[in-house]
Amino acid sequence: INGIDLDIDEIDIKKSDEDRDDGEFQSRSILQQFKDLITFPIVALESVIMMLTWFITALSYYGFNFGWGSLLPNIYLGYIMAGLSEFLAAAFSIFLAKYVGRRRALILLLGFSVLMYLISILDVSLGNGWTLESIASLMGLFSFTAIFTVIYLYTAEIAPTSHRGLVNSVCSASAQTGSFLGPFVINNLYEITHKAVPLGLLSFVGLMCIAGMFYLVDTKGKNIPATPADVRARRALHSFKF
Repeated sequence: INGIDLDIDEIDIKKSDEDRDDGEFQSRSILQQFKDLITFPIVALESVIMMLTWFITALSYYGFNFGWGSLLPNIYLGYIMAGLSEFLAAAFSIFLAKYVGRRRALILLLGFSVLMYLISILDVSLGNGWTLESIASLMGLFSFTAIFTVIYLYTAEIAPTSHRGLVNSVCSASAQTGSFLGPFVINNLYEITHKAVPLGLLSFVGLMCIAGMFYLVDTKGKNIPATPADVRARRALHSFKF
């Protein structure tokens, strides 16, 4: 290490008192971890909020990506612009999460997404087959790509170390469900109902996620909780202010 040869026999790994105290949580089975969600309902509530956010993000992201044929006048141009939008969104989200915090970043991005949903309801032609809905859809994809980037980081930081695998797994399962329903919402519901119905429903779910974000704690510059008890203690310093 750093140009110095180390003898493996001389390395002594010691655990801190904090690590030893948390051992009972680190080695718990999946069933025991689910039981902990009852003992510590705050962890369960934060996990549900994250699951809902993962769900709406995946639903919208894959709904847009599989719906360009009905949203844009040229499907090939649509995918080119969508790819450029995703690249810019991924880069933008890194700086946004770093400088304004994870929670604020998600609130801003979700709010922008809801606004794009509502704008998409309007029937305004821009010429050459392009509509206000087309532009709003591309901007919505930009927003949800950025949300995906931030939420991966935020979920890992907000969950306690002892239950991080469980929380990430249920959030991933929620996202998989959303990704399955997304193309159905954009492609199928558009044909059998007025577009205001699916877009209005997605806007409502997005507003629910924003409300949930105000309940969560911003993890920027803070220690990651090791156990559910740390999550409960973290709530003492929480503020609902933006």
